[in-house]
Amino acid sequence: MSPTICIDAGPVIRLSTFPEEKHLRAIWERWEDDGNHIIAPALLYYEVTNVLFRYMTQKILTREMVYAALRASLALPITLIEDPELHELAALTAERFDLKAAYDAHYLALAERSGAELWTTDEKLSKRMQEFGVGWVRLI
Repeated sequence: MSPTICIDAGPVIRLSTFPEEKHLRAIWERWEDDGNHIIAPALLYYEVTNVLFRYMTQKILTREMVYAALRASLALPITLIEDPELHELAALTAERFDLKAAYDAHYLALAERSGAELWTTDEKLSKRMQEFGVGWVRLI
């Protein structure tokens, strides 16, 4: 396993919102025990905030639960990566994998550039990458 792990918003949201998910908690603890460096593109918390806000407006979570989950998300030891080159790589990645939007492509581009596995809860993205023979995208 690479010493660097890239994650998208899915695991962060589930970890901070549904801490009773033992499988995800065990994966996170294994990464920490192994000394993995966890990275994500800077757009991570924009996506996390958006999903949590939608949970509140749809009455899935209370306001208090959403803000607690947001604070928990922000406290996770994740290094955010922001550089202009990543946006161009994301556009190229979205084009290469025929994605409909470039959001997911930022995570893919960062993981590929870093030689890291990308861990996601997005089954559609995982399946898409399998169709292209990409072995470094992992579904949680």
